[in-house]
Amino acid sequence: MLTNHEERFRPGLNNSDHGSDDASDNENGTSKHGHRDMYPLVQVANPRYGQAMGEDGQLDPNPTMLVYRPWSAHDRKKATSDIARPSAQGGSAEEFIREMRGVCDSYMLNGHEIYDCLRDVLKNDWCRVSGDFNGSDANGGPRPNGDNDLQLALNALYDRVRAMWPPRVDYSKIGETQQKEDESPADYRYRLEVVFQANSGIQPNNDANSPYQQQLKMHFLRGLKPEIKSRIDKTWVHKNTGSVAQAVEQAMHADSVIKEKNKRATFTVDEAAGTVTVAYQGRAYGGRRGGQNRDRGKGRGRGGGRYQQNRDNHRETQKEKDMRENNCYKCHRPGHLARVCKFN
Repeated sequence: MLTNHEERFRPGLNNSDHGSDDASDNENGTSKHGHRDMYPLVQVANPRYGQAMGEDGQLDPNPTMLVYRPWSAHDRKKATSDIARPSAQGGSAEEFIREMRGVCDSYMLNGHEIYDCLRDVLKNDWCRVSGDFNGSDANGGPRPNGDNDLQLALNALYDRVRAMWPPRVDYSKIGETQQKEDESPADYRYRLEVVFQANSGIQPNNDANSPYQQQLKMHFLRGLKPEIKSRIDKTWVHKNTGSVAQAVEQAMHADSVIKEKNKRATFTVDEAAGTVTVAYQGRAYGGRRGGQNRDRGKGRGRGGGRYQQNRDNHRETQKEKDMRENNCYKCHRPGHLARVCKFN
């Protein structure tokens, strides 16, 4: 039930003025034609929340309440100042419609208040899309927020907006939107969708199998960093039928695997024990310093003494020396393998 104050400022049915600038709003937020239709419903904190109400003492369960507040031209323009005006130069009709609906829902605007907001945002383009929309009922009063006929009239107006400013198709901008080096696949997906929505010419659709979602997925996969894209191409068998969410999940997993593999190799040298341990990509290589033939006597092993004599007369190559001393084949330094050499 409305309070006396709320009932007093409830939009009436006998005022055809829409609260426009022509009504010469005064400092109190009311027009010279009267204060009716100038007070939208606004959700505020309920001061009686949790307190007993009525004779039965039942506690008030509502943390918020709807009240009528002054709605001047200044307040109206402030509420709509962030709404992007559609234009042929790139202003999105869908973005305008989405933001306009948000303002209507937030302020619980009636038909006349919506009419004024639309005129404020569209300015001289209003006459191109207004059609027969006026926000009024059969008696000339404002249709209440949520009224079915009001929603039908708004949907028709929004269709005219879409027809006047159709989506611009520019796939070059979508193709130029690539994953950055320090950007996660999830962050890249959200950045890409902003560009895709503005330049694909496809109506947004949450259905995973819709053209919008499938095209977004394919552009997402194409724009990933090469190493991530390559891994997904090899491992994800449902790439052509999967959803955007699944593509992001695959990319996040591939990214974590690649980062794990790219961790720097670690080397452990124990001089006392004479051992070298190389840890690389999850595997460890160990060995005695001094080579495989350490502590072997002459004449022992394959070939006996003659083999050892031939070895004594042979001039040792650099590679043989590296093998004997467990050195790197590339830089000839101890402590690491050639495959992880950082010096060459």
